[in-house]
Amino acid sequence: MASPKLCRKPVPVQHMSCLTNGTSKHLQCVTNTEVLRRTNQTQLSTVLCDRHLRLFGHVARSDVRMDHSRALRAVISGLLSHWRRPLGRPRQSWMQTIEKDLSALRIGLHTACRRVQDHEQWQRTVEAAVLQHGA
Repeated sequence: MASPKLCRKPVPVQHMSCLTNGTSKHLQCVTNTEVLRRTNQTQLSTVLCDRHLRLFGHVARSDVRMDHSRALRAVISGLLSHWRRPLGRPRQSWMQTIEKDLSALRIGLHTACRRVQDHEQWQRTVEAAVLQHGA
């Protein structure tokens, strides 16, 4: 039986490659891809890409009088190009993440804003980006 001290320690997600086999006392090394296949799960980064782009579509389609819509348009138009994040904050912004997710399709933010207005076209764009990301 494991000691209580070991039971309380969280298992880091990045150590998913080694699973314990319930029938033997040694570790069986399994790749992350194999773990995902066995559990019928998708990669977390692929799920996050999908959710980032869907949220971007929601914000970009929102009423232009809403604060979040105005902030998004200001960032895309370059009005805040001189702005820097304060010390201690993450270096990568949400918009940089969106640009990275769209880069697989060679789509810029201006093109994405135009595509967002047609909901069905944006859904196809998000699906294509997720497929590219997961490949």
